[in-house]
Order: sequence, then C-alpha cells, then structure tokens
Amino acid sequence: MNLHYFFDHQNNFGDALNAWLWDALLPDRTMNSSDIWLCGIGTILNHNLPGDKPMVIMGSGVGYGPTPIDRERNWDVAAVRGPLSAHCLGLDREKAITDGAILLSLLPEYAPSAAPQSRAGTLFIPHYMSVDGSAWPQACALAGIEFVDPRSDSRQIMAKIQSAQLVIADAMHGAIAADILRTPWVATSFHMRTTSFKWNDWCMSMQIRHRPHGMPASTLFEVVRNMAGPPSGDRIPRAAQGIEALSRRQRRSNPARGTSAAFYYRKFATRMIHEIATHVDALEQRFAPRITQQRLAEAANALRKLASAPAMLSEESVFHRQRERMIDALQGLAGRYGLALHKDLAQ
Repeated sequence: MNLHYFFDHQNNFGDALNAWLWDALLPDRTMNSSDIWLCGIGTILNHNLPGDKPMVIMGSGVGYGPTPIDRERNWDVAAVRGPLSAHCLGLDREKAITDGAILLSLLPEYAPSAAPQSRAGTLFIPHYMSVDGSAWPQACALAGIEFVDPRSDSRQIMAKIQSAQLVIADAMHGAIAADILRTPWVATSFHMRTTSFKWNDWCMSMQIRHRPHGMPASTLFEVVRNMAGPPSGDRIPRAAQGIEALSRRQRRSNPARGTSAAFYYRKFATRMIHEIATHVDALEQRFAPRITQQRLAEAANALRKLASAPAMLSEESVFHRQRERMIDALQGLAGRYGLALHKDLAQ
C-alpha cells in the first residue's frame, strides 16, 4: 500500500507520525497491494486526495477543504476520526471510531502497560503554524514550562509527552498523543487556522467535551494574524444536534471543488496578512519595547494559569473500547489485503 498523508516542509508532529507508525504496524504493506492508497492520521479527507487508485481510510478525518465527491467509487472505509467526519461523508455511524493515532498504543513502547510510574513537568505544544512570529519559547521559559516545537522529531515528542505530568496543547495531535499515553492534557486555542470541527470530531469519538482555553497573543505578529482568522472553540449542547449543526457548517464553509478560486484567494490573503504582521511587529519591537515585554509577560501568566486548570483525559473504559474497535478495523484491513501485522504488537 502506498501511504497518503499531509506533508509540509516545516514538518508537523501529527502528520509525521504516519512516516513510521504504519511501517511498524504493517511491515509488508509496500510489498502487497501496491495499487492502493492507505490514508491514516490527519485531516486529509478532502479534495486533495489522490484519485488514481482505490483508497483505504484508517482513522482519517474531515476538516480542511471540500469533502471528496467520488468516495463511493473507490473507498474502503475501515474507520474515520469521529461522528462528524462520518456524517459529512454519509457513512454509517459504526465507521466513526477515533483518530488513527490511537494505534500508537499497539507499539510496545507506547502500550498502556508501558506508562511510567512517575511523571514530571508541564509541556506546551502549539500548532506547528503558531510557532513562527511568536514568542512562545520565551513565554514558556518565564512560566517554567517546557516548550515543545511541534516541528521537531515526532518520536522525541512522544517520549516527552509520555514522561510529562501535563500537556497544554494547541496542536490537536499533541492532545491526542497525550490521551493515548494517558498523560492529562489541557486544550487551548489562539491560532487563525485552528478549527473546532476537527477537535470536536475527535473529542466526541472519545466522549470528551471540547472546551479550549483562549490564549493571548505572545507578539504583535500574532495579534494581527489571529484577528484575521475565524473564531474557534464551538461548544455543542447535545451530541446529536452538534453533529448535524457542525457538519452543516463544515459543508457550507467548504465549497465544491469547482469553486477553487476561493482557496487561491485565501492563500493570497494569508500571505498578505503574514507580510503586514511581520512589519508591524518589527515596528513595535523597535519603538515600543515595553509593550512587547508586557505582551510576553501576559502570555507567560496565561500559561501558568493553564498549568493549574482542570485537565482532560478520556475515561479508561472509553479509551480501551475505542482502542479495541480500531484494532479490529486494522485486523480486518490486514485480512482483506493479505497484509501481516507485526508479530510484536501489544494487543
């Protein structure tokens, strides 16, 4: 199977997990069924999916871009991230299991039995597009919290999360990895590209309410950039109404493939915002350094407050039930395509 996932030259923690997870689970996937795409971890069920070969969907989600229009012809859906993705795609609810990253727990080093006896320290993991132009490394240093760059080596990030006492996550897969490793986590949101849809999709799959804590900008660059972005952090009163309402909103916000001009406009607007933000930030640092330092102090104070906020963690029973369902989906996939699971997986 050929692996399909989102790749950015900056590297991104959640997407980078694909590069080694599937080889560990299905060591012979590249020698069998080479005419099939395997779609794993990521918000990748959109118009950018390659359409030249059949696809197996294993825990991917909807959230960015128009939803695909040809799934009936060439998709084999083992699982999608959650009920919102299933609803948007017109799938049976049983296909809504959880994010494919939960299969990390099949690797012996990340199995539930491998949880450390003692944990220490608090981590802050921002969205990978929230790092440039920010002062979060400096804010974390002031707050006594470890800054984790989501663009760094994904295995090293997993090791840090596994030994931490708490994870503050703007990066959704920072929270997902923490939940898998049974490390308590707190969700935050401040970036223009953060979407509550994908967070709610995963949270609903694990029977968690998505309640992100707002964060102040650490630099004027972030102020300008974030002002141009949509609000995030939708809260849903009841699951059934939430699925219908959020799915409707997702379809409205992502036009059909033929109206791609809107996406080019967004891309151009994003570049323009970045340029403007860079210039005004440089001006503030030069002519109003006191304001710059005050903004940094406020960001550090917000991190300290989050470090003592009530933490989240899915219930053990829910975690193990969804893990077993995803294992069943993986075993079914392997059986259908003549693939062998790695003999040392933790079941």
